[in-house]
Amino acid sequence: MKKMLSLLLCLTLILSLLSGCGQKAETNVTLEEAGLSFTIPEEWAEGDNVNLFPTSYVSADAPIYAKVLYQYIPDENMDEMNDLESDIPVEELMVPLFEFIVVKEENLESEEVAAEKELFHSCEELPSQEEYHFFLLWEPTDGVAQLSPDAGLVYTEMEEGIPAFKETVQTFVPTAAESSLPSQEEVAAMDEGYFNFISTDLEGNAVTSTMFYDYDITMVNFWASYAYPDINELDQLQELYNRLQEEHPNVNMIQVIIDTPDDAAEEVIAKAYEESGVTFKGISPDQNMASWILENLEGLPTTIFVDDTGFIIGDTIQKVQTSDYYMTAIEDLLTQIGK
Repeated sequence: MKKMLSLLLCLTLILSLLSGCGQKAETNVTLEEAGLSFTIPEEWAEGDNVNLFPTSYVSADAPIYAKVLYQYIPDENMDEMNDLESDIPVEELMVPLFEFIVVKEENLESEEVAAEKELFHSCEELPSQEEYHFFLLWEPTDGVAQLSPDAGLVYTEMEEGIPAFKETVQTFVPTAAESSLPSQEEVAAMDEGYFNFISTDLEGNAVTSTMFYDYDITMVNFWASYAYPDINELDQLQELYNRLQEEHPNVNMIQVIIDTPDDAAEEVIAKAYEESGVTFKGISPDQNMASWILENLEGLPTTIFVDDTGFIIGDTIQKVQTSDYYMTAIEDLLTQIGK
């Protein structure tokens, strides 16, 4: 389950997407919505006992316009990270390595910005762009006492590389986020029982749970690249999708790939999709969806159904099934909702 938890930590909020997570992280990163590009040192991306997990968000109206945080998790903590029943808080298993914040001119003196800077001993301002100011933060004020001696040495070596890393950073005017999308806070505030998300498909196009509004029922199938090829029902799903388009065009189907965004995972999925001639949409999770996955998924594949408001209906289906099995479940649901 390491890949699954890697996904859940490599979350990108709203429109800000990082190119990869975990030990095979993409080293050249460009975040258009945050106005940042940088190169992760190879030893950070592929070194022994190094697991780097990035998170980011863009919130145009918040005092902190954008935040990009990279955290370090040593190998010895990965078992706890992968144990969905562990009582150890996630934040105790990882340590911040560095953080970028992007702040608009009018918010430079805000309490929120000051509080964020106080989380780190070191803060350096990067070249500003128009109304946007950029800061690189490192050396967390809470320290790294929770790390083992070996992990502490690895962390210290990475921290010593931050001045060289800083030289790779470039700033530019952020690309404005799409105003048609609701904020992550608005999504999180929606009623319990709804399957809400703001994310991208595997081609990088923005998608939200408003896509459910166009169909009476949407089937949502959860899968992962690490399940391929041993656990693979793509042929059956594509057959079902073809049948739905002909027999029930008011029903849609999507698949959530839980270990994306990640370059290696996306390569595997692209190969698997090509082999099976997949034409349905594959989606990466956002934070809201990933939280739902943590609380509700017991294994892969898992399938749920939502109505035209995004409300979860019917029974959860687990394990590989045939297209006939899924079609029967869908037709039963259509009958139940009077469609």
